[in-house]
Amino acid sequence: MKNKINLKIAVGSLIVISTYFLISGFIENKIASKISQRVLEKVSMLDENDEVLVWVKLKDKGSSVDFYLNNPELYLTVRAIERRMIRRESENLVDEKDVPVNYNYIEDLKNSGYEIKNKSKWFNSVSLKLNRDEIYDVAAKNYVKAVELVKTFESEKIERPDRRRTPREVEPVEPQTDVVSTLNYGQSWLQSQMINVPIAHDSGYRGQGVLIACFDSGFDNLEHPTFDSVMSR
Repeated sequence: MKNKINLKIAVGSLIVISTYFLISGFIENKIASKISQRVLEKVSMLDENDEVLVWVKLKDKGSSVDFYLNNPELYLTVRAIERRMIRRESENLVDEKDVPVNYNYIEDLKNSGYEIKNKSKWFNSVSLKLNRDEIYDVAAKNYVKAVELVKTFESEKIERPDRRRTPREVEPVEPQTDVVSTLNYGQSWLQSQMINVPIAHDSGYRGQGVLIACFDSGFDNLEHPTFDSVMSR
């Protein structure tokens, strides 16, 4: 009788232990499945406390999506709304990609000791610098959908020849005086006329109220005489 009881206890203990390891393995695999292969490869080459910059993709925007969709003035500027009204129907000015990243998720990450580097409402993601253990801790959060590596690029160091040229005499272009226009373009008349700028200006198109964003990758030819004044600072 005693042997039967001991056998039942042993079998019961074995079942509990097996179940525990099965559940633990399932949870661990589920967490690992959220981490991209690129991240896993990256951290495998780092020391334990070395950090890597990752995108933490969130599973949703929370329970307030409809509220935000109905109140775009809470997170868009008046200018942005007016611009959209030119191209979109009034009932479709915004969509879920315009809704801000969920505040509660961000606060939970902050309270867990993580510093938010950047937020992207379009990707519904935040970027963080995390070490190996922290990546798994973040991936374990139920609102995290995936952890992906922030891509970085390095331009090749190319030896460039000296492009300095001896300045040459250039005869100034005389401004056009035989053409009637509402504005005096001076020396810039020729290039302005080539792209029909005077016609646009005379028609009343002068860029009033238009905001232009200029993006530039920078200059890789600072040896050019044009930049002499910059180099001397």
